[in-house]
Amino acid sequence: MSLPENYISKLISYTKSLKVTQMPLLSWDIHMQHLDKLKVFNKDLNFIRKFEENSIINAEIAKEYEENNVIVVITDVNLNIEFASSNMLEMAGYKPIEIIGKSPKMFQGPKTDKLTSSKIRKAIDKEEAFDCTIVNYKKDNTTYNCHIKGYPVYNKKRELINFIAIEKVA
Repeated sequence: MSLPENYISKLISYTKSLKVTQMPLLSWDIHMQHLDKLKVFNKDLNFIRKFEENSIINAEIAKEYEENNVIVVITDVNLNIEFASSNMLEMAGYKPIEIIGKSPKMFQGPKTDKLTSSKIRKAIDKEEAFDCTIVNYKKDNTTYNCHIKGYPVYNKKRELINFIAIEKVA
């Protein structure tokens, strides 16, 4: 079945009258953005796996990071941040480099519940795991509910060496 000649000529005439500007396909750019995110994700995942191999933690941090894209924060025993996964930028607006060496208290503010903060501190002092939700502050000072699972980290000699937190927006 062929189209009538009149219909084809009208269709050609119509398409020529359209003012369409051709744009280059930017799929390569889209692909590269995705590839960059994957590279950063894998770099963080490899670091977390290596960290887990060299320490004793009562949790599967790498698995949680890989399956749920949680934020991972590692502090020293004095609670100075030593590592933060790259997805911290998405949750709190900070690049990991901006928070290294600082205390997790930097995320707290006037709306942060003092009782919850105190419970976290007591668990840390007792070298116990904790699981809670707390109001945190982003870089732009907006608040968000942050669900945190924290764990003490030990070396092979069973000496406390770090604390690790798995965080996500609640």
